[in-house]
Amino acid sequence: VKSGIDYLVRTTDDEGKFAYIVTTDPDVPPTDEYNVVRHAGTMYGLGMYLERYQADQELVRETLKRHGAFLRRQIEPVEGEKDMLAIWSDPSVTGLEGPRRAELGSAALGLIGLSCVEREAPGTVPAEELTGLANFILFMQKDDGDFHARYIPAEGGKIYTPGLLFYPGESALALVLLYEVDGNKRWLEAAARSIAFMSRQRDDRGNPPLDHWMLLATARIWPVYDKTSQPVSREHLVRYSIDLCERLMIRSSRRLDDERLKGCITGNGLTCPTASRVEGLVAALDYLPADQLAIRTRVKRVAEDALVFLMNSQVSEGKYRGGVPYAMFRLPDDHPWQRRDYNKMQGEIRIDYVHHAISGMMLYDDVVLRQE
Repeated sequence: VKSGIDYLVRTTDDEGKFAYIVTTDPDVPPTDEYNVVRHAGTMYGLGMYLERYQADQELVRETLKRHGAFLRRQIEPVEGEKDMLAIWSDPSVTGLEGPRRAELGSAALGLIGLSCVEREAPGTVPAEELTGLANFILFMQKDDGDFHARYIPAEGGKIYTPGLLFYPGESALALVLLYEVDGNKRWLEAAARSIAFMSRQRDDRGNPPLDHWMLLATARIWPVYDKTSQPVSREHLVRYSIDLCERLMIRSSRRLDDERLKGCITGNGLTCPTASRVEGLVAALDYLPADQLAIRTRVKRVAEDALVFLMNSQVSEGKYRGGVPYAMFRLPDDHPWQRRDYNKMQGEIRIDYVHHAISGMMLYDDVVLRQE
């Protein structure tokens, strides 16, 4: 954990931007791309560290505040809407073409990150900025608890994408974290409606979507769920969470045959899918009842093996120490997966790869070791 945190702190510039993508392969050219959503999400990892550990608190806190300052410069009003703010993806920052847009995920993860800043350094983030982002999230929420995905003025405003993944869970978690800061039950109720909507989602085969954020949000709201109208019962959430955990633990049918990959849940050597699944699985252990012994035992075993895989993938020395690459190792040049640029991306270290890996480790320390 500390090595990953050190990497994120060490590679933050004076402006408050992470080194978004670096590569250990000198033959791969650098990129100017920057993703504000992943910037905000990685702030959550730093906030988790500050919430759970005492080491290097001041250095990490000051770095998180710089990240927050950069993020706050991307916040602007939503024209025509009162007391509403959004985090705008500007081409000058992202390096990507296209119209100016406000992603629901940016507001949700931005609110998560800035709520962490305010929790760890009270008075740093103005209350109107936090509530303005929360108002945007509620503005994007539909009556059934689902959400519009993005707001693009040049294309008419709210854009709805059926089957939206991750953003609803991120939004629910953001609203619970803000409730923890200001005590406004309006955010808590909206979070409960989002979780209720997600808990009803199934694909054509009756499977829940692979959404670890659903489990993270449910774990956070669980202690205060009685303060909401409880649009679905706790028992319903437990049943859905068990089904989702079962699905998150299924290994892909297309996997590599290599003993080094023991613990890689997806079986293909990629780190981030395994890391994000670990986050969700371990979060579920925080609220699944003790009498659900079979699923709890299996989740713990899968998570422990996965964390060994992630730690073995983490760069252990040199300039990129603490970073987590796209994949554990390169494939032979004649391997059929090469057509998907596997080797080109293998040495890529992106901030979300690091964030998800260390967040899974921290959750394990916090949930599993605390319960033992």
